[in-house]
Amino acid sequence: IVGNPNILNEESFRLAKHAKGYLDKIVHFDSLEACLKNQQELAQGQPLLSLAATARVGSAKRPPPTRVREALQRATSKLIQGQIERLVLVFGPESCGLTNEEIALCDWVVTIPSLQQYRSLNLAQSVLIFCYEANMAMLEDWESLESAKPSSKEKLVQHMLQVAEDVGFILPGDPFKMRPRLEEIFSQLPNH
Repeated sequence: IVGNPNILNEESFRLAKHAKGYLDKIVHFDSLEACLKNQQELAQGQPLLSLAATARVGSAKRPPPTRVREALQRATSKLIQGQIERLVLVFGPESCGLTNEEIALCDWVVTIPSLQQYRSLNLAQSVLIFCYEANMAMLEDWESLESAKPSSKEKLVQHMLQVAEDVGFILPGDPFKMRPRLEEIFSQLPNH
């Protein structure tokens, strides 16, 4: 958790009911950057994928957000296939959400589809929806996900990322900022 380490109190533990053990394991950081750096260290050099939850639409500086169901299906698939070691869900404060700088620190921008007049949900609802979608994606048949061979499109995306990394177009070990754009471009190709 980024922010006030004194956020936990007696009421927090009372409301946690069966999850009290998780409250004891909460670690506080001064910034999202420090938190993500810690998660990368815990991944021991293996790739991690961070998803920024936001109701904001895309801008010229970042891609449009991916819908939560699709993002978590793709992300958990990467986790199961061993393409990433950790999946980090990033939420902002309920009052104002994530800043543009915090969103830029994350690999993917993810949103919960909603009506225009109700773009923003409260924090608890957002976390619940993300966790539900992650759980549903992970309940899929693990064996079929583990044994599935990459499609020609996936091989092409992996190759393009490797080339982009080799020539210095993207930072080593940081292909996830480019991957959604490539997947979108190649999604128009027929499956083979």
